[in-house]
Amino acid sequence: RSAREQRKKSISHSEVRRRAAQESGLVGGPAGRWRTSPPTHVVVAASGPSLTQADLNLVRDKAKVIVVNASYKLAPWADVLYAADHNFWRVYMPDIRRVKFGGEMWSVSEQAQQQFGTYWIRHGRQQGYSDEPDVINGGGNSGYQAIHLAAKFGAQRITLLGFDMQRTHGREHWHGKHDGKLANGTGFAAWIRAMRSLADDLAERGVVVVNASRTTALHCFQEQTLEDVLAYG
Repeated sequence: RSAREQRKKSISHSEVRRRAAQESGLVGGPAGRWRTSPPTHVVVAASGPSLTQADLNLVRDKAKVIVVNASYKLAPWADVLYAADHNFWRVYMPDIRRVKFGGEMWSVSEQAQQQFGTYWIRHGRQQGYSDEPDVINGGGNSGYQAIHLAAKFGAQRITLLGFDMQRTHGREHWHGKHDGKLANGTGFAAWIRAMRSLADDLAERGVVVVNASRTTALHCFQEQTLEDVLAYG
């Protein structure tokens, strides 16, 4: 069998899986689901060391909340848990079930969708924001993808927490090292560069993104304290 035939077969199988997932309601179609008047406020909580339980308590019931990776531990009541990698779901799913996480679970991993029943959205390979309704670009990290997903859902105001994008006090995450020998943050400089194109594209589309992380090396978005963000609605 030629390499070309093998590629065609692989593409065919991928498309079959995608169509089956679409029919089950587990993939695609998220665009605009949170677009409301007045504009929906979405908080995206990554797992940088500056993220605190107090911050998440402050935003509860005041905004839609997307937690990234292990930050579900601080907010099992969040609307969405986003994680890009199948290995994250493999390692953490027993605990996600133990805490009875009640929101939707989203990933770009087809394996996660097939094994754990997460919602699946396609992983784009470009920079910045994708206007395709069932695609988010990667940026090299789940935090980037969670921001993209929030905007895809129709958020017009996005507040970032835990986006340190650096080692803070010698730590990569508020929870220390990941369980299960998963990779810990090492690509901060590349992630920050990738964020710039996403910031530009979201600004062009009228999406206001504020970085309210208490410590951060990410300066391509507006920066305010969380208290000021909430004070102004």
